[in-house]
Amino acid sequence: MAVCEICGKEKNCRTLSRAIICEECFSDLQKIRDGNAEVIDRYLLPSTLAQASARGKEYFLETIAEKEKNIEKLDKAKERAVENAKKDEELRKSEASRIKNFIMTTTPNIEGYEIIKYLGIVSGEYSMGTGLFAELDAGISDFLGGSAGAYSSKLGKAKIKATNIMAQNALKMGANAVVGIDIDIMTTNANIFIVCANGTAVIKKPIKSPVEEAKKDFNTQKSLLITNYCVEIPIRFGRADIYAKKDAYEIELKGKILGDLHVDAINVDIKLVTVFDEVISYDGCHFVVLKDDNGFKTSKLEISLEQNDFSIIKSAKVFLKTYVSQKDAYVIPDTCEYTDVDEDIVSLEKRESNGYEYCSEFEKVENGWICLCGKLNAYDEEQCPLCGRKYTLLEKTLSDYYKLYVQAQELSSAKEIYELYKDFYDNNPDNNVGVSLSALESQIEIERMYGNRKAKALAIIESAQPDD
Repeated sequence: MAVCEICGKEKNCRTLSRAIICEECFSDLQKIRDGNAEVIDRYLLPSTLAQASARGKEYFLETIAEKEKNIEKLDKAKERAVENAKKDEELRKSEASRIKNFIMTTTPNIEGYEIIKYLGIVSGEYSMGTGLFAELDAGISDFLGGSAGAYSSKLGKAKIKATNIMAQNALKMGANAVVGIDIDIMTTNANIFIVCANGTAVIKKPIKSPVEEAKKDFNTQKSLLITNYCVEIPIRFGRADIYAKKDAYEIELKGKILGDLHVDAINVDIKLVTVFDEVISYDGCHFVVLKDDNGFKTSKLEISLEQNDFSIIKSAKVFLKTYVSQKDAYVIPDTCEYTDVDEDIVSLEKRESNGYEYCSEFEKVENGWICLCGKLNAYDEEQCPLCGRKYTLLEKTLSDYYKLYVQAQELSSAKEIYELYKDFYDNNPDNNVGVSLSALESQIEIERMYGNRKAKALAIIESAQPDD
C-alpha cells in the first residue's frame, strides 16, 4: 500500500519513474491521453487535484501535454490520409486516361503516330488449367473434338489476360503503347497452358498534318524547295523558310555561292507556288546575306500573306535581280534564262545532303556530262569549273549499288529495304551489288521486336560499298 500522488489516497499503487500512482488514477490518465473529454473536465476541477503532491500535479500536466501532442499527431495523420486519398484518386484518373489512350499492335509502327522513345521489351504471362472434362462432363466425343469450342474460348480469355498484364507492366515503365506484339502458347503435362505476350514498350505522339501545323499561327515554320536556277549565275538559292508569327509572316532564303564571289546583299523577286499552282508574287525583295554552315542565309523579310495561303504553299521560285559585292552593285541581265528542276528528282532532303546548288542528277550526254549543279561540261573536263565536283566520282553514282542505296535512303524501315533488294536480285539474278540479303533479312525480326532498324540496314549496305 502507498499514497497516490494524484488523489492523495492510500491504495495499491504502481511506482513510475516520475510518480507513485494508484490503478484508478493511472487508468484515468490513460483516458486523458486518449482524449476522453469527460475525464479531462473532471481532473481540471480544483477539488480533484486538491490532495495531489507537487510531483503528481507535474505528472498530470505532462499527461495533458502528451494528450495535446497525440491529438496533433492524429490531426496530421488525418490530413495525410486525406491528401493520400486525393493523390490516389488523381493517380487512378491518370492511370485510367493512360489506359484509354493505350495502343497495342503487332506491327513495328503505329499509323498516325511517331515513336519518340523505345523503353524496352515488356511481357505478360497468364496460366490456366484446361479443366475441360471436369467442367463439361465430357465423353469420348468431347475428346475427339466436341470440346474444341470451349477450349478456344478459354484460350481467347487467356490471351486477353496476358496482353492486359503486359499492358499494365508497360504502363509501369511509362509507356503509352506496345508495338511488335507476339503471343506464344505453351502447354504442360498437367493440362495447364501458359500464354505469354511479348512486345516493345514505347512512347508515342500523334503526327500532325501540315494543315494542323499551319493552324498554329504563332512561331510556325515552313521550309520550301526553291525549284528554279540559272546555270550562269554562281549564286544559287536552295531553300526558303517562312516563319508564321502572331501578327505577321517572315521569309528567309538559304543557298550557296559557287566560287570565290563575295556577296553582301541581294535584290530578288520571289514567287510562292501553292498546291493549286497559283502564284503569290513579291517583287523587289532586299536581303542582307549572312554566312551559314552550308553556304549562306539571308536576313528575314516580313511579307504579306494570308493564313489560308500559308497552309497550301508547296514551293518557291527566286529570281536574282541585283547583288552587292564589296560595295559595288551588279545587275543581272534580263537575258539570263532560268530552268526549273525536276521535282521528282530534286527534293529538299536531297538538296540538304548534296548542297544547296544541287539541281540535277549526274548524266552523260552526247556532248559532255551534266554536273549536279546543272552545268554542262565537256568530256575532257575532269572537274566542273562551277562547283568543283569530279567526273570520275560522279560516274560511280550511275552504278546499281548507288542507285539502290539512294532508293533505300528514302524508305522507312528495314523490311522495306530488304524487299527492295530482294526484288532487284529476283529480277537481276546475274547482277550482285554485294549487299547480303540474309543480313538485311535478319533485321526484320529485330525490327518487329525492338522497333525501326532502318539505320542498321543502311549500315549493312554501306559496309558493302565497292572500293572503286
